[in-house]
Amino acid sequence: MRRLSHIVLFVLLIVQFSCFVRPSAHAEDILAIDREAYQEKLEGFWLGQCIANWTGLRTEGARKQPPFLTDSDWGKRNGQKYPGQETKQMIEFVLVPRGEVWGADDDTDIEYIYQELLVQNQTALLNPEQIRDGWLRHIKLEEPNYLWVSNETALHLMAKGLLPPETSLPENNKNYLKIDAQLTTEIFGLLSPTRPDFAIEMANLPIRTTAYQDSQWISEFYVAMHALVSVVDPELSSKEKMFWLADQAKSKLPEGSVPRKIYDFVLAHYLSNADKDDWESTRD
Repeated sequence: MRRLSHIVLFVLLIVQFSCFVRPSAHAEDILAIDREAYQEKLEGFWLGQCIANWTGLRTEGARKQPPFLTDSDWGKRNGQKYPGQETKQMIEFVLVPRGEVWGADDDTDIEYIYQELLVQNQTALLNPEQIRDGWLRHIKLEEPNYLWVSNETALHLMAKGLLPPETSLPENNKNYLKIDAQLTTEIFGLLSPTRPDFAIEMANLPIRTTAYQDSQWISEFYVAMHALVSVVDPELSSKEKMFWLADQAKSKLPEGSVPRKIYDFVLAHYLSNADKDDWESTRD
């Protein structure tokens, strides 16, 4: 893992292209972002993601059948029980002491690789060969390599000579509808603040390394939301911000597609639920 300060230098270079340089000649169309403040927000993103990832692992797979976990399980030993452990894990925040290094998991590992490839190749748009070479350089083919479904399939396809986006086509990758790319490409939204159009252009080939159509559109939805965080009205509440971001990004989900139907269903169920704290009913 590279130090964040090393990555931030490249992020600021990307910001110049995606934010400060605009096609319009009118000064009022130029959007400026404070570099120091944005660097702090990037650090907050990584910290928040690491806390969420490792906290979430406590409950992942703990309940595969009803009754599912609820808020009442927080603070109890109702989490996952791994081989060799005598008791179930405590459901609580997982934190790493300041100065220690967070481990990677399948929500961050490929993003670390893409960051390294962008810096190494000094480009905002990775080509198929750069992606293939990076994957094969940083990920071992033999088990355990801690890759799953579409990521695992794409890796072996690249080892056999296929390049993205062929590695995501249904005839080559039977796992193309899995959500792997959703977990590994949101970083491109942060590398292109205020510009979801350019963020999705940056993310296109990394997304198409493992995803196609429905899974591709879901990934683009999240990339767009991350890019738009930089322009959301700071006066809005957290809830209002999330609704605005989702509403702006939903255009990436084509009408009639499975992810758009899911989006509309979940939103409608939440809005019609009289008890807004009862998120479990929407989940169920």
